[in-house]
Amino acid sequence: MSVNLLSPEHEVKKLLLGLAETARARSVLALPDEYGQVGDDYMKYALQMVVDGFPPEQLERVLEMNRERICEKLERNFALFNDAVLAIQKGDMKTVRNLCGDAKAGP
Repeated sequence: MSVNLLSPEHEVKKLLLGLAETARARSVLALPDEYGQVGDDYMKYALQMVVDGFPPEQLERVLEMNRERICEKLERNFALFNDAVLAIQKGDMKTVRNLCGDAKAGP
């Protein structure tokens, strides 16, 4: 089973504890052996930066920039989805087409 950032918190914590144990017992260079448990590219990317020896300050900056970018994308997609679902419920195809950038946004 792979774990991603949308997995239940207890699963993320279990994964993190396992990764920490692997790093402690075998070094951070062994983390790629555990990537099969990691279910999203962001988490793999962050772990790979640890394996590659990024300085902590640089790692923190990169992770924060990526977190902000992902959160902004999620907010936009949630807003789009919510607006479209409400329009679908009303039978308002014109709004759905407008939201989705469809040039044929007729009635």
